[in-house]
Amino acid sequence: MAINIGKVTIGNLWKSQTELFNLVISHLNRYPGMEVQDVYTLIHQGAMGAGYITAGAEEFEERMAKEFSEVEADESQSLWETIRPDGELVRLHLAAYKARGGALQALSTLCLWTASIFEGDTDDLVNGWETFQRLCADNRLRQFSHEDISAFTRWAEENNYPRARHSKAFREAYHPHYRLIRRDFLHLLMDKD
Repeated sequence: MAINIGKVTIGNLWKSQTELFNLVISHLNRYPGMEVQDVYTLIHQGAMGAGYITAGAEEFEERMAKEFSEVEADESQSLWETIRPDGELVRLHLAAYKARGGALQALSTLCLWTASIFEGDTDDLVNGWETFQRLCADNRLRQFSHEDISAFTRWAEENNYPRARHSKAFREAYHPHYRLIRRDFLHLLMDKD
């Protein structure tokens, strides 16, 4: 359980059914075709951040530049969405950023800064996944079958909770192209001074 008093949080937000329910529901409202794997991906990204960026900065920038050049600008897409109960990290959507005239170099720099300063926490990942399972067992989230959750949980446990890609269905329906950054950095991306 977690209690928010102003800007102070007491407890672990990943253990709070209310906080995690609100996070998952906000994504289900945007992506009704989410599968168990996509919820896991959301929780993993929120708990672990982009620490998986193991490539050098140059290689990371090359991959991102290629993806950015291939994605179509989309003004109708939200620029960002939160991926943590506390809102500290967000997914910044490349199509929306491109449509708003965002600079690739600025985004790349902030992605690398985020990866270097955000420390992922495996306990948060495990707590978040366990809370998700409780929400489903208590029928607060009814979209996911017990069998799918159990199978995915076995896979996650056997592989020490690795990162995962979005499901094929999610990728085909929503074409996700985004990068993780700290929410505090959003204003740096769109300031046009």
